[in-house]
Amino acid sequence: MIKRLSSNREASVLTGPDDGLHRSEHHFANSGQTLTQYWKEAERCIKKAADVGIKMCGTVSTIWGSPITGATRLEDAVEFTKRFFSIGAHDIEHADHDGSASAAQVYRYFSMVLDAMPNPEAHLCHLHETKRVASASILAALQAGICRFEEPWAASAVSPPISSMTVREGTGEYYYKDPRYVGLITFEDLVVMIDELGIEHGYNVDRVLWLGAKMEKTIGRRLRSEAVYNGRTLKGGHPEFARPGLSKLIQKLGEKPGQLVPPEWPAAAVLPEKWDPWPGRNRMGLQPANYATGFRRREGHIRLRARMFHELMSRDREDGVPPGNHRVLVPRRT
Repeated sequence: MIKRLSSNREASVLTGPDDGLHRSEHHFANSGQTLTQYWKEAERCIKKAADVGIKMCGTVSTIWGSPITGATRLEDAVEFTKRFFSIGAHDIEHADHDGSASAAQVYRYFSMVLDAMPNPEAHLCHLHETKRVASASILAALQAGICRFEEPWAASAVSPPISSMTVREGTGEYYYKDPRYVGLITFEDLVVMIDELGIEHGYNVDRVLWLGAKMEKTIGRRLRSEAVYNGRTLKGGHPEFARPGLSKLIQKLGEKPGQLVPPEWPAAAVLPEKWDPWPGRNRMGLQPANYATGFRRREGHIRLRARMFHELMSRDREDGVPPGNHRVLVPRRT
């Protein structure tokens, strides 16, 4: 289940404006401090906040790349997460600040994080949408075991805020070229995606989309949510777009209602050997009706496979397959 991001009982705030923690140049451009200075300040603030009952959330950013120094090491971000917990942070926001992350690297990183610090409640995923690929990274984070996500309403999903369309400079010169394409994946789009995946989330999707549309009307311009315009996938389809005459054509040809292939064809398709990964046998011993979709890494290739999640995991354990050889991309169970 996806967890709500509210903090009803106790306040939760970030320990820094735009941390960029494990890349000194990016961090200095945004805060004007060295990492040593910042860590000491973060430790002081966390202790003071704890004295008055405020939980502090530490942010680890530039995880998948720095706009100033380029590629980064995921291991550094994991170590910085541990550092935050060591000085008293309540939970950690793991931030892709500019859309640098790919789905594969997101999965790898959060697998590393949860292997080292396995409580999913302690981790918050923060992904920017600059290349229209954040939804893939959301799915990767889910499959790694993350259940908390930070996403804004479309109206607030731009940086700088909606009141201005001019890029404002921070301590250093800002590296975003266009303020319309720098925010996080929108809350409306994320809720629709999570709902379509069949994951519990606790939100009224229709109400969320209605509010998103009202915000656009109030602000007076197009915002960033696609779901506000395109809505949810209608399970009943759009019968009004059907082409007339199909039933008459079926009757004329003597076909049976619901017939999908020529009657002389076999009931189930027979794959040519070159396309059948296990010719002549069903390796998993599962019936098609029991299949679910998953990904598996085997012999260096990523193959889309159909199988039941739990059955696969149990069979891997029985077979003694090392997790490092091919990790099954499914949500962790806690």
